[in-house]
Amino acid sequence: MKNKRDMIGIFLICVMMISLGLAFDPEKDQRYLPFLIDMAFVTLMFFLMKINRFNLKRQHKTFFFFFASLAEMLWLGWVGVTLNWPFTLGFMGAVCAAWFLINLVYIYLRQRRVVVRWNAAYSAWKSGGSAEEYLKEMEQCEAKIQNDTGIMLVYGGIPLNDYITVHKIYLLKEMGRDWECLELLKSTLPKIKNLEVQKALSVAETEITKKEAGQHG
Repeated sequence: MKNKRDMIGIFLICVMMISLGLAFDPEKDQRYLPFLIDMAFVTLMFFLMKINRFNLKRQHKTFFFFFASLAEMLWLGWVGVTLNWPFTLGFMGAVCAAWFLINLVYIYLRQRRVVVRWNAAYSAWKSGGSAEEYLKEMEQCEAKIQNDTGIMLVYGGIPLNDYITVHKIYLLKEMGRDWECLELLKSTLPKIKNLEVQKALSVAETEITKKEAGQHG
């Protein structure tokens, strides 16, 4: 339903822009060109944000990004904007810069929501809640930020995704799921740069390994 509303919104914007293009007279309405350029900028950002939210492969999103940018530039040329190299590079440069900043803000806000959700799950668990429910919430928090590679909030000197994973390791250990805990620990330990956390994880690995050896001995 949400995607349907998005498609209707995109369609209505396209109809409005085509109507403006048909009604615009380059000889009489030159004073409105700055407004049309601003409108093209805003609508292109809108299109990019909507496309980014669609469940598409990265290469398909790139194709649609290119198509939307090309369509906007052609529309500007249609209404009378001179599409020389300085204008084109300046316009697309501004779009790229704005898109980068918007993504930074969007990623930051999403990660803050993940932190709030995780803290709520942690408090519920400490108040006597189910460890299994806490683990599910933790895994859903991990899934929310798994694509935020290279841009991550830092807690205690550790990126948020690794910070959640460290807590997950100790939760699995507390739940007695030693094999899963040991597998996750071994894959996580090389990524941790904080020396204190490295030491604590190494101690936990030794404890679990000795426990596993004692059970099989």
